[in-house]
Amino acid sequence: MQVPVRPLYNHRDLDRLINPKTIAVVGASETRGSFGERTLTNLSAFKGNVYAVNPKYKELLGRPCVPSLAELPEVPDCVILCGRSDRLCLRFWRDRSSRSYCGPGASRRGR
Repeated sequence: MQVPVRPLYNHRDLDRLINPKTIAVVGASETRGSFGERTLTNLSAFKGNVYAVNPKYKELLGRPCVPSLAELPEVPDCVILCGRSDRLCLRFWRDRSSRSYCGPGASRRGR
């Protein structure tokens, strides 16, 4: 059985990942030293929109925080998953089913 060969992505296809305008940090936290807290801190100089996603908080490190990806005001270009992979991955895939997320080069709602 032959596996179809997909052409390589070009720069335009990867632009949302390379040069995102909006980033969501799923599993963001105020716990000092946690991956979620360090990620938000490292994004403090980012000029685009950064949303923390965690149902425990309304705001984290001066940024708005929403309970789920479905409640973001816009579809992010990049989603960073922070925390225990088994819980976060399940929640991420459940959340993303209510919004349109896709791979490089495909169109999506929300933009």
